[in-house]
Amino acid sequence: MAQIKSHPVTRDRPHVTKRKWRTAGGIAIASAIVIGSFALNFRNDRLLGESDETPARVNNGVPEPLPVNTMRVFLESDVTQTQSYTGTIQARQSSDLAFELPGTVTEVLVREGDSVAASQVLARIDTRTLIAKRAAIKAQLDQANSLLDELTAGPRDEKIRSAIEQVNARESDYRLAELNRDRRKNLHEAGAVSDEEFDQSRFALRAAEANLKGAKERLSELQTGTRKEQLSAQASAVLQLESSLDEIDVSLEKSRLIAPFAGTISRRYADNGSVASASVPIVRLIESGKLEAVVGLPPDVAASIIDSDTKPSVMLNVGEREISASIRSRVRELDPVTRTQNILLDIVPADADLVVPGELCEWRIKRPVNRSGFWLPASSLTRGVRGLWSVMVAVNQNGHSLAEKRDIEIILTESNRVLARGMLSDGDRIVVDGLHRIAAGQQIIDAEPTASIQ
Repeated sequence: MAQIKSHPVTRDRPHVTKRKWRTAGGIAIASAIVIGSFALNFRNDRLLGESDETPARVNNGVPEPLPVNTMRVFLESDVTQTQSYTGTIQARQSSDLAFELPGTVTEVLVREGDSVAASQVLARIDTRTLIAKRAAIKAQLDQANSLLDELTAGPRDEKIRSAIEQVNARESDYRLAELNRDRRKNLHEAGAVSDEEFDQSRFALRAAEANLKGAKERLSELQTGTRKEQLSAQASAVLQLESSLDEIDVSLEKSRLIAPFAGTISRRYADNGSVASASVPIVRLIESGKLEAVVGLPPDVAASIIDSDTKPSVMLNVGEREISASIRSRVRELDPVTRTQNILLDIVPADADLVVPGELCEWRIKRPVNRSGFWLPASSLTRGVRGLWSVMVAVNQNGHSLAEKRDIEIILTESNRVLARGMLSDGDRIVVDGLHRIAAGQQIIDAEPTASIQ
């Protein structure tokens, strides 16, 4: 029987495979760690800015001095601080113009942007009703004046002669009535006439007497002239009508919208044909050539400026432009929102064309600071410990300039500079920029000395 040849089974083969996987996994993890460490170092270098800087050059194993920019600093005793305050440019006069009377707008003679002169007509409303009313009042006035003239001149001669004739006629009637009464009386006593006929004669005499008296009074009135009371009453009637006529003329004048001052039309609110209510604006007028600035200041700053002996001209910054202005006055109350006091400044006419109403302006005021210190550029500072800051000072040691760290305290800040005090002396040279490239004790050299800060 043939013998079957068998091969031995190796039990350690699975272990060999596992070691290979473990080795491959270790290589992968190590590679990831190396790549991550390189990326982290590269990121840190980028954050520190070292990748953009040229490393210090070495000469015979000794690093060469690192070029830096320095400047000398000096102790300042009379220090002033510049503070900026924001204000607004506005026209000295601006008005929303409206009709005092309601009516239909017949003409608006201006448009936005038009320049107008003082007393120029800007718009009109319909006046037909006013014109008709004026004509009626004028007719009444003419009639009243005619009557007043007649009363003042007195009666005519013809009228007086007619009144005399009337008196004569009434006297004749009276005499006739008197004779008739006497005859009736004698006859009545003789019994020839009745009591009724005698009474009729007596009453006829009384009537004739009354008519004669009335005629004489009318004649006396005509001969004396018009009474003062009549003249006064008629004169009052004439004056009342004249006042009514003047009122109509004023209303006709107010039917035209007049420019109270020279300026520019900034808004037009109504067009032809619209119905204008009383006091509703038709156009907005801004005075031209006369601008002012209103700047809010703290009360103590405002008082120190206004109460000074002189009110000098000041410079205002409007964007990139600089304009001149003179201080006029201050408002005697605080703004309820900002708690500041407004200062009014007149912009000089020569600079008025450089700005427009509504622009913001900046007023930079220098005020004394009762502190002494060194003016340092903000770029020369690095943050220290316990709220302090530090600067690098170039010190001379064995003929070499070395960077030395000095702690300072900031007194005040102002845009790109600070006032500081601390471990500095007059004439010290400080490093003004590139502080991330140097460390304390490193040898440096002035690349380009910078003038001190004023």
